[in-house]
Amino acid sequence: MKNLQASDGNLYAFIPKRLTKDASSLLYNFPHTVLFAKWKQENGQTVMGHATYRPVTKNVIRTDDGRYLLRYKNQYGAKGKLIIYYDTKKGRWSGEKFIAGEFAGSASGDEWQGFFFHLTILGLTNGEPCAFDITPLEQNSNKAGN
Repeated sequence: MKNLQASDGNLYAFIPKRLTKDASSLLYNFPHTVLFAKWKQENGQTVMGHATYRPVTKNVIRTDDGRYLLRYKNQYGAKGKLIIYYDTKKGRWSGEKFIAGEFAGSASGDEWQGFFFHLTILGLTNGEPCAFDITPLEQNSNKAGN
């Protein structure tokens, strides 16, 4: 297995907070926000791109197959969409990500942390609206030494 180098562009996985703390609510099964990110070192700097997805509405929709879904949109542009499904019978999540109407990836899982790890490790997709944070490597070195 190849060891990833920072210059390859490394991915991050994020475990989001739930929309509500009330376990009896359907919203408990959906995240407050979902974050996708990717970083690399380039030209003496650490460059991190990130996109945050927020619910379009807090109205959960029941699908024909009995699952529930909530739609999310990328806060940086309408090209990014995410759909999170929760199956109450199976206790299982699935999610699908689309960029400019094109399928960009999916994940599923039986457990909150594992599901969101696999979904968010997809990272950013080329053309996905995002924000960039740039930090000089010297500044990163100083933070590590403190």
